[in-house]
Parts: sequence; C-alpha cells; structure tokens
Amino acid sequence: MYHSVIIRVDDTFINTYDAWHLIPSSRPVISPPIERTNFVTVGGRSGNLDYSQSLTHKPVFDNRTGKIEFYVENDWWTDWEAAYTTITEALQGKRVELALEDNPLHYYKGLLWVNGWKSQKGNSTITLEYNLQPKMESRPVTQLILNRTSVTLEKGMSFTLLVGVVPADTFYRKMTVNAIPSGIVEIGADGRITAKKNGSCVIRAELGGLTAECAVRVQNYGVCRVTNNLVNCRNHNLDEAVLEESAYTATIVPNTEYDMASVTVTMGGTDITASAVTIAEDKLSATVNIEHVTGAVVITASAVQGVWYDATYELTNVTLDNAPKRVRAGYPLTLTATASSGMYLHQAKVTMNGGDISDEACSYTDLSNLKVNATVAGPVSIKMEAMKEPTLNDFSWKAIDWISVHGQSANWFKVGDTKNIHVAGTIQGTRYDTDLEIVVLGINHNTRYEIGPTIHFGCGRVNGKWASLGVYRFSNDGEVGWEKSYIRNTVLGNESTPQGPAEGSYLSVLPADLRAVMRACKKSTYNVFGISPTEDYLWLVSEYELNGSRRYAYETEKDNQSQYAFFRSGSKYCGNISALDTNIAQWTRSRYYNNSGYFCCCNADTGRGNNLGTSHSYGMIVCFGV
Repeated sequence: MYHSVIIRVDDTFINTYDAWHLIPSSRPVISPPIERTNFVTVGGRSGNLDYSQSLTHKPVFDNRTGKIEFYVENDWWTDWEAAYTTITEALQGKRVELALEDNPLHYYKGLLWVNGWKSQKGNSTITLEYNLQPKMESRPVTQLILNRTSVTLEKGMSFTLLVGVVPADTFYRKMTVNAIPSGIVEIGADGRITAKKNGSCVIRAELGGLTAECAVRVQNYGVCRVTNNLVNCRNHNLDEAVLEESAYTATIVPNTEYDMASVTVTMGGTDITASAVTIAEDKLSATVNIEHVTGAVVITASAVQGVWYDATYELTNVTLDNAPKRVRAGYPLTLTATASSGMYLHQAKVTMNGGDISDEACSYTDLSNLKVNATVAGPVSIKMEAMKEPTLNDFSWKAIDWISVHGQSANWFKVGDTKNIHVAGTIQGTRYDTDLEIVVLGINHNTRYEIGPTIHFGCGRVNGKWASLGVYRFSNDGEVGWEKSYIRNTVLGNESTPQGPAEGSYLSVLPADLRAVMRACKKSTYNVFGISPTEDYLWLVSEYELNGSRRYAYETEKDNQSQYAFFRSGSKYCGNISALDTNIAQWTRSRYYNNSGYFCCCNADTGRGNNLGTSHSYGMIVCFGV
C-alpha cells in the first residue's frame, strides 16, 4: 500500500507499514554501490591512467549507504516515544536482511538503524539509515502448498485454507487469494472459506508469479458434525463438520514432550476405532481415516507426559546435522558430525546419564565425518573438536583406531610420537593412579610374521624415562616359557580380554577408551618346545626386538622377529615408578638358551642384555597395539 520495506531480524520479518505504520515520504530506493576507483596522473601525458581493476581484474565496490525517511502515524501509536523505542530496540546491534516490498525477489545484507527522529503534532518523522553489502542477493519463492486441493461443502459450511511457502524465508510476504468465479464462497481474512451458494469455483493463491489452487463445490448434502474431545493433544484438521458420504481424515498429535495414549472414534454413536484409527509406533501421532461419513463423528484422544532428557553440545570447528535440545527416552539419537573445511575430527565424546558411551555410539566415516547412533537412556552430552593438524596426543583412541584399520598409520604418525594416558587401579595388590606417556615403538612392524595391529606402543614413560609399574617375578616355575608364564597371564592379564580385564592385572588399569580399541598381536617366542606364536594384548619385547642382536636368547628366536625402530636409538633404561632416579633391570619375554629357569633381561647399568632367574623381581616395559 505505501511501498513498505521488509526487514528480516533474527528470523522475524517486519513490514514497516504493517508492523510500525511507517509511510515513506517518497518511494524507497536502495542506493547503488559506488565503484572503488584509482586514477593516476602522469606528467607529460593527457588524461589519467585507470588502475582501478589492476589487482582484482574486476570492479570492486563500496557498501551501499543511504537513508529512508518515513512519516509515523501518530494516531496509531499511543505516543511517539513508544514508536521510537520499539523501532530502535528492534534494529539496534542487529545484522539484518532488507528488501523493498515492490521488489521482494532481491534483498540486501547489512546494518539498519534509527538515524533521526522528529516529533510533530500531526505526523512525526523517522529516518532509517543503512549500510549494506554491495551485492544484491535473490531468494525467489519456488513453491506454494495448500492444505486442501479440493473440498465439497454444504451452503453455510466453512473450512480453513492454509498456504505454505517454499522457502519459508522468502521476502514474498503479500499473497493474493481469490475465488474464481466470485460469489460462491466468501474468503475471510484468516483464510476461512465459507460456502454462500450452490456451484463450483476455484480458490487461487498467487505469490511471486506462482499459483496454487483448491477446487470447491457447494451443494446440498446432509452435514455431519465433528466433535473433538482432546486432552494434551490437538487435531490438525480444523473442520467442524463434514458432508455425509464424504471422506474424513485427520492427524492427532500430542503436545510437546507428550506421547499419544489413546484415541477412540465414534460415528453416529457406533465405535469405529478399530477400522479408523492408527497410532504411530513412536506414539508421536495418530491418524483418523473414515472413507464414508454417515453420522456425527466424535474423536476422543489423550496424551500423557513422556520421558525426555536434556541434550547439550560443546562443538569446536564441528557442525551437526541434527542437534535436538531434548531427546526422548527409549528412542534413537542419530547425528552426523562434520569437521570444518580443512580440519579433522580428532576428538569425540558422547556421555549418557553421566557415563561415557563414545566407543559404542561413535563411528567414523572418515576423519572429517563421524556418526553418532545411540538409544536414549538419560541426559546426553556431546563434545567434539576438530583441528587442522592434530598430533597423536590430540587424537582420541577411536580416531587412532580408524586410522590404523584403514592403513593410514604411517601417513599420520611416526616412531617416537607420544600420547598421554592416565592409569588407575590395582596391579597385584599395589594401587596406581598416575599419568603416563606412551611411545610409538613401531609402525607396520614386522608385518611378514606378525598379524594384528599396525601401531605398536610402549607403556610408559614419566618425564622421558621408562617407568615400570612395580617389579614382578617372571614365574615360580622356571620350566615354563613366555606362553604360560606368571608375568604374561596374571600380571599383564592376557588370560582375560580388554573388554573384561582380570582384576589386579596391568590390563585392568588402562583407560577404558584405550582398551576398547586394543587388538591382539601374534608374537613369536621360544617357549618350552621351540618357537611358537601367542596372541597377546599386552606383551614384553624380546631380546632381539629390544637390542637388534641375539646374546642370550635361543638362536632361532630372532628369525621371526625384528628390532623395534624406536630402540635403534631410543633409551632403554627403566626405573620403578616409585623410584625413577634409580635404574632397574627389566624383563624381556625371551628365555635364556642355556638355562630353562632363566629369562633374558636388560641390565640396569649398561642397557645390554643379561639373563636372570625367573623367581627374581624386575621391571618391565609393556607393549600393546592398536
């Protein structure tokens, strides 16, 4: 009517006349952007040199700036100060989108604020100043959707015609709705269509060059009343009556965080629930479908409070395709996380009801995409982080496992890389609660003979020195080999699994997220009757794996082994966690070739190989693989 301006603020559309009763003093226009120029005067030459596009090879523009003056209808506002306050607060500090009502296809982004105000007796004026980006954007309307495409009415009956717009954020806000021909129905301002006389017509909605139509027929039929008795739910079908012999469909939905409990339908006093009602499996809706209405319809429905929990998110350089603030007990929570461009999802933690469920809930598609799938059983907390160049210590064990499984270990990590872990628990009666640094000993180590993980770690160091969690005898029976030894099965815990570690074992004190991705490694060792393999989650290095040479081990043991890359130059000295300043001898898993009651070890003073009786207690560098 008055060439309004449409302003989008925080997903709310404001028409300057409809909302504020502002009348422009002249037809509003948005100033064009001014091209940024650079002309250089050269002595002895006529004219100027134009360097305006020398860097960009295209025009560069400054922002669009200008002012629009409006008259304020003083009779509509209670007082001019109320108008000033309302308009100022709506725009202050906000980034807006702005379009002219005369041209809703195009819009601009930027700032809009109150620049000036004059209060006069008849008409006050207000000036809105703008600073908008030079580019003119477009957002066309692509589709009109009606809730009804055809309807049959008795004279005097009515129904509500609802029109949906795609996209919902289009600046096309003024729609025309007409009946062709006129006179058969009356169209109310609220979309209520009332039958006036017998005949047929088309209700046509028009917006942005698009149309949608609903065919209407008005004739004399018997009218059956529809009655809704609803508790904590609502009926999407707003019709209060339906023509006899016509179809009736409705969708009943519960209020927010409620579940459908019951729905019954009677027609002409007869219960038709069994044939007419379907309650969705998730109890978030129910449908009523009557093919032929023959009497008054009564719908009785109720919903009860469901069990819902809060969901919170802490995201760094990560977006989620779905992030509900409330989640429903007993139903799946499915999310897809995507790292920002050029970054990697190195950390993902999902907790439910206070417990960490990351291992079972998270699965990597690749290092930039991750899926979360869990059944809701309590409050949910999701923390995810992506980095451009994460290190081994930055990656979660879940991500490290994905890298290893997909053969990319050597692309991401190198020998000597470290990661911090915390060990907590009891090993053979001694309590430990400390931080350790684990070290990559080898990547794709000895793959000719060893089957299992691609990354082998040594555990662990404190301040750069190997730290044994206690000292232990190798065996009470010197005649056993590595396979049946006390240190392998009981101390380390290889008689159990990472998912069910034996109480009092080394395996039991390792973090749960690490144990979730540990993989058994096939290790060759000289046991009682010669060389034989064992499947170990935790193991000690052999003499040859440690020193790269054979001194006291069986001659043939080294044939199926390879020295760990780290120990070609890395320190071998070990201390007890309780006395790191003093070096101690450390066991290997290799038997002494000349005495079945002895095993090879690493000397505390020289770091060279030695052999000691199995009943003695010494330290150990524990290895594992992912």
